[in-house]
Amino acid sequence: MLGFKELELSDKDILNKFFDVCQNQNSECTFTNLFMWRRCYAVRWAVSDNHLLVEPNAFEESWILPPYGLEEDDDEMFHAAIEHAKEDYHDRGKQLVIRAVTEKDKERLERLFPGQFEFEEEPDIEDYIYDAEKMRTLKGRKLSKKRNHINAFKAEHPDYELVPLTPDNTDIAWDFVEHWCGQRNCEEGVSDSLLCEREAILDALTNMQELRFKGLMISVDGRIVALTFGEMVNHDTVVVHVEKAFSNYRGLYPLINQEFLNYYWQDAVYVNREEDMGLEGLRHAKRSYYPEYLLTKYKGVFKDGYTDHTIGH
Repeated sequence: MLGFKELELSDKDILNKFFDVCQNQNSECTFTNLFMWRRCYAVRWAVSDNHLLVEPNAFEESWILPPYGLEEDDDEMFHAAIEHAKEDYHDRGKQLVIRAVTEKDKERLERLFPGQFEFEEEPDIEDYIYDAEKMRTLKGRKLSKKRNHINAFKAEHPDYELVPLTPDNTDIAWDFVEHWCGQRNCEEGVSDSLLCEREAILDALTNMQELRFKGLMISVDGRIVALTFGEMVNHDTVVVHVEKAFSNYRGLYPLINQEFLNYYWQDAVYVNREEDMGLEGLRHAKRSYYPEYLLTKYKGVFKDGYTDHTIGH
């Protein structure tokens, strides 16, 4: 057995060693993301054959992320890590499933395990990747509506203020989140996903000093009305973990997005705004910024694993 353990804050340096080597662009490859969602998704991890194995158990369905190694392109150790994962899942009576498999991961798995995995695209968890400079400037005809919305906000609220998020003011950030959640509850009713997101944001804010992400808030008349935070996922891409704003302020969402990138991330080449989870409203919002591309992700199912505690062939 691989001995998967629950993710804790003290594990940050260990996981970051692997993420620093892999330099992946997908949103799963940051400690903050895994940590803040660890309770909702029962995130566990193990190290085998110099590779990190992360096991998010979403909805009690066990699966792993592709193994991330301490040496780039170490096929021998990567192969061994997959073999040990297969054995571990076999011993638990489960079928090995690998998710968030990028094109590069897929090619590697097909090369090292020819014909052994069945792959299926998962469009609901594709990451939206944008040109950072376009997002900072919002120039061009396609983004003219965003500029118009921002200009409308600035005309109505010329004295708005930018408030950097720090470990010393997370209390006012949390107060905003509570009000935002209350507004959404009134509009949509209480949902498990909203409660889960609330818990994830609280964990991130509570541990901001240790997690070391960067955040920004917008204040109107002394009241926080928008919040966002994120971090670099690799050498050229910033990932936005959270972006919330009161919907009754026209232009507030595009403004907090633009201000955040200009405030902290002037050297970033790309922006990863994560997935749309198959939600039509979120999909429309993300596509309205015209991404450079969608980061395709696959689910890889090992054909000879266990299914319902019986061996499948």
